[in-house]
Amino acid sequence: MRISRLIPAVALVAAAACGDSTPTTPTPVPPPALGPRSGTWLGTLADRVNGTGTVTVQLEDRPLDGSRSLLSGTWTASFPLVARVDGGTVGGNGTDATVSVVLSPSTRPTCTPPMFLSSLTGSFTLTLEGTGGRMTGSSLYAACDGGVSGRAELTKQ
Repeated sequence: MRISRLIPAVALVAAAACGDSTPTTPTPVPPPALGPRSGTWLGTLADRVNGTGTVTVQLEDRPLDGSRSLLSGTWTASFPLVARVDGGTVGGNGTDATVSVVLSPSTRPTCTPPMFLSSLTGSFTLTLEGTGGRMTGSSLYAACDGGVSGRAELTKQ
């Protein structure tokens, strides 16, 4: 007999626990703040294979901690000497004063064997230094026959 009295009491406690609480709407989480390198950068890329070209980089700077950040975005470049226009994605990282990014093309060049061919063919690897609105440094173009050293300069718009 005691069990039959216990069942209604348990049901009453369970119902009270479920109550008529009003559901809450979740608060949207704002996107993380962008770092100081975010924005449009214009400049030049120069090496012995491509000549001097103009480049535009749209960069997103996502701070990871007090001194490091993750960089991503898009790029376009025009090289009049070799009558070529490139573009694609940007990926890399930065510290307070140094940036290391790879400008990967949307379309990779076709290389004829036995030329060098890798997943980086057609890419520019940039190692830049600078603070504020100007960054300068080295570039390495991954040509079909190997790496070609050059220079890069970018100014924030």
